[in-house]
Amino acid sequence: MSLYDTAFVQCAYWTALGRPADPEGLTHCRSHLRNGVARAQLLWELARSTEGQDYGSRLPGLKLLLKRYGQARLPLIGPFFAFLHGIESASRHAKRQRAMVNAVWAVEQ
Repeated sequence: MSLYDTAFVQCAYWTALGRPADPEGLTHCRSHLRNGVARAQLLWELARSTEGQDYGSRLPGLKLLLKRYGQARLPLIGPFFAFLHGIESASRHAKRQRAMVNAVWAVEQ
C-alpha cells in the first residue's frame, strides 16, 4: 500500500467497490486518512460495507488482508494477531505518525 491521501482513496474505492469515489466519500475518507486512520482500516470498512459486499472484489490477497485485519480488531487477542500479521497499530502515537506521513505526502504532490 504505497499510495496516500486522494490517490489511496480512489484506489480503495475501485478495489473495494468497483467505482470511483463520489465527492462526499472522497472527502470523508481523506479526512480519516489525514487524522491517522490506518489505510487497512479504511479498506476494511469499504469492503465490509453493504456496497462492498455486493461488489465482492476479487483482487488477489484482499480477502486475506481483510481477514487478518478483522482478527487484529478482536478484543483481547487482537493485539496478538496484529503483531503476528504486521497490522498497523491503532495507538494514538501511530495515528499521529500516519497523519504526519499522509500530510507530508499530500504537500509533496
